Amino acid sequence: SSNFTTYLSAYAVFFSSISCVVAADYFFVRRGYINVFHLYSNGAKYNYSYNKFGINWRGYAAYICGILPNVVGFAGACGNKVPIGATYVYNLSFFTGYISAFCVYCALVYFFPVKGMPVKKFLSESGWYEENVNYELEEDFMTEINNDHPNDYIKGGKFL
Repeated sequence: SSNFTTYLSAYAVFFSSISCVVAADYFFVRRGYINVFHLYSNGAKYNYSYNKFGINWRGYAAYICGILPNVVGFAGACGNKVPIGATYVYNLSFFTGYISAFCVYCALVYFFPVKGMPVKKFLSESGWYEENVNYELEEDFMTEINNDHPNDYIKGGKFL
């Protein structure tokens, strides 16, 4: 029973940082905007091809920074002797991982912006850019993704 509880706590350590990076990117940085055609395309001009390897290094760095505050407490949960403060931090592992990864990701994106951001000063400007758009596909989807689909930012029903 205690091994299962330790497993579930470790699960929270690792997945709080992942969920934070996804939530921060969608809700805070991109404000709900997703270019569906860029999701299925590979190339330097598309929003989600962050570098030549396709890795968002900002997200990866934030993920590591979200795990780090909880590693010592996790070692204590596995049976090693650790300071009592690390145990307290580990008891709040989801929140400490989530908040630290959120802050690191937003700071990295602020100083090193990603493509496809509706606003560049996302810390001070407000707005939501998610919109349900019905695309009329002239051909099947696999050939349509090869066509050019620029970022059409819609705010309040109006194109920007």
